[in-house]
Amino acid sequence: TDKKENLMSILEAFGESGETIVFPTHPRTKKAIGDSRSSLERRARSDLLAISKWSNIKLIDPVGYLDSLMLQKNAKKVLTDSGGVQKEAYMLNVPCITLRRETEWIETVKDGWNKLVGADKEQIIRAIKYFLPKRPQHNYFGSGDASDKIIKILKNFERSN
Repeated sequence: TDKKENLMSILEAFGESGETIVFPTHPRTKKAIGDSRSSLERRARSDLLAISKWSNIKLIDPVGYLDSLMLQKNAKKVLTDSGGVQKEAYMLNVPCITLRRETEWIETVKDGWNKLVGADKEQIIRAIKYFLPKRPQHNYFGSGDASDKIIKILKNFERSN
């Protein structure tokens, strides 16, 4: 939201991708979209960049954590700039397109399940259309059975005391 041209490039890529994009919009982002649209429209004197031009972009209010996980789990792909969402998408086995040039979760990129595209419109569109992991994931973050192991350890500890 800090660089209006990046935000507009991302929105144009979403709009031109041809895919339905569900976009939970943070209030700061919603304000930036409005500000960008009005200033660009004044300059261009057209609605070329109006978000309403693209019926495939579904702007929705922010969602809670569980709703966010459900949206991600049921998505074809996740597009984000959030480090937490990148990791969640990986753990949910959903390909992730990261709208940044770097990530704190480089193992997700090395594993082929996360693609860094920044705000480049053409790279975003290509990733939306063609990016798919070519192999199953590695088990970088565990197998999801940590609670079972903890219970077993606690039961063994309880029996021994």
